[in-house]
Amino acid sequence: MKLLFCVLLTILSFSCANKELIRDKDYADTHALYKHSEFEKSIEKFPKKEENGFITSVEKAWISFWDKKGDNAALEKQIKSIDQRQYISISQEAEFFFFNETADGYIPSEHEVISLHLINAMIYMQQQKWDDAAVEARRASYFLQKIFNPDQPHFDDPALRLWLATVWMSLGEWDSAQVDLRRIYEMTANSNVKKLLELKQPPKFFRLYMKGSGPELKWSEASPTPEFSVQIGTTGFSASPWYTRHIRRNTVIRDTVLKSNYMSQYAGIKTSSGAQRAFGYSFGGATRLIGVTLGTAIAAGGVYVLAQGGGAGSGEAAGYIIGAGILVGKYFWDAGGSFIDTVNKDASDYEQKNFEDLRTYRFVRFLPNNFDFELNRESNLDQMNKILLFKPQSPTEVEFILNP
Repeated sequence: MKLLFCVLLTILSFSCANKELIRDKDYADTHALYKHSEFEKSIEKFPKKEENGFITSVEKAWISFWDKKGDNAALEKQIKSIDQRQYISISQEAEFFFFNETADGYIPSEHEVISLHLINAMIYMQQQKWDDAAVEARRASYFLQKIFNPDQPHFDDPALRLWLATVWMSLGEWDSAQVDLRRIYEMTANSNVKKLLELKQPPKFFRLYMKGSGPELKWSEASPTPEFSVQIGTTGFSASPWYTRHIRRNTVIRDTVLKSNYMSQYAGIKTSSGAQRAFGYSFGGATRLIGVTLGTAIAAGGVYVLAQGGGAGSGEAAGYIIGAGILVGKYFWDAGGSFIDTVNKDASDYEQKNFEDLRTYRFVRFLPNNFDFELNRESNLDQMNKILLFKPQSPTEVEFILNP
């Protein structure tokens, strides 16, 4: 408990002190380029904040893999840093979570740690460093099946298992791949996976489809946490559970800390915009009151003067004077209303701008939304991003395809 408390204090200190976090809007250009498979340009437009942090290191490595210039130097630094820190296990309602704070204060979720090792394995294979790739595959496997005691319910996921099984096949490790495939079948009863497991020999060809570029975030002023929208494929295995658990895990570990910080800012924004609106209503209302008073005074005073003079045509003149008073009153009334509308718009714009600045939810982006596979080498699907990646001794030729 003391250790958890210390970690939470560290997180709070970091989140309060660090003003250089990447906001959602900062990703717009690089995300758009990534979705169009412009990987080199996507890296060029990548936000400059959080340099060498856990999140940006994984994201850049993933994009650079598909640019066929995989650089895992930053990933190795992250792994070394994480390995030097102790993992902490906590439970809530019979569900177990593990976490480990990174050097930059971020606490990656289970799927992010596993993805880091899988991406690192793929880059090592790209570099033809097969032994190093196998080490990374074993690390990914550890977080899926060995970090907890067998009797502890913990995180497991068919999409990640399929990704890992594909890496094992690339390395020629069919027995290891079968371990993950069997677990997928236990979790999903997927008929295609069952057929794959029934093969007497490893498949000669295996193609892994990865579709999507991560979830879309939907924000509301009522909550400091966004909703994740993940496009779900008609077949295969969705990554949607990753983000459901990410939010639930944050609730368990540190949502109270982040929410208190967010709400203090939220209250500040509301206070400021409320003051703007109050001033607008006050000044606008006063302007309207002046208009009514002045218009009435003009009309009443003019009629009084005419009545005292008793001159001919005073009735017509009185009509003009009353009309002038009404026009003056209307002018000030409209001006006051216009001022209120302008101030309200400015206050809304102020709120929107500041809420946009608060809208950041830290997680690894760009990862696929859906994973599927096929064994048909002759498929005529036109795919832009395909990488054939397997160890020379492997009995299975493995092709990775990304459709962002």
